[in-house]
Amino acid sequence: MVAYEFITPVQPRVQRATHQFFFGKGVPCWLRTIIKLALVNQFRRDISIWTNKVQKLRNTHTIR
Repeated sequence: MVAYEFITPVQPRVQRATHQFFFGKGVPCWLRTIIKLALVNQFRRDISIWTNKVQKLRNTHTIR
């Protein structure tokens, strides 16, 4: 199995995510679906982590 994730910036704080999956012929269709759903759900959970990091970076102040 090979999975590609392409993240393309569209605007500030707006990104387009494209997922491509390639499976061998011996992998059953039901297993492909489970793997795809798991990877997409992981990506969705990561979005909330990225959002929190951006908000924390905005709230920090640089001391000079």
